[in-house]
Amino acid sequence: MAIITYPLNNITYDAAAAELYFCTRSSGVFAVKDNLDCSISGDREITISPGIAWIRNDRFSGKVAGLLEAETLLIDAAEQTLPRIDRVVLRFDAAANATGLFIKKGTPASSPAASARETGAGLYELVLYDLYI
Repeated sequence: MAIITYPLNNITYDAAAAELYFCTRSSGVFAVKDNLDCSISGDREITISPGIAWIRNDRFSGKVAGLLEAETLLIDAAEQTLPRIDRVVLRFDAAANATGLFIKKGTPASSPAASARETGAGLYELVLYDLYI
């Protein structure tokens, strides 16, 4: 049986060892001022400020996601008659080996609800904001 002990001096580690270390944290945004804040930056635009979040996408697997520069996202135009709730998510995609910010467009309805989030090992979404459109 192999037991991973992390970190130790003079040991070369792979990503699985680091993931084991980061899976000890709950998924969420690091709680400091201005971390991944959302602001309106233009007509149908929001900007997410730099910040750090953790994603625990499996029992022994965790990720650190660091947005080092502000990122602007475009919101689709409002519907003519019914409101919707769009969801801003930080999405880890194992197949793409990448994490990014996305807006999940909601379905217009008289009583709208936000889209469900993905929480599997291969695709994990951390909800940052719900936008009432």
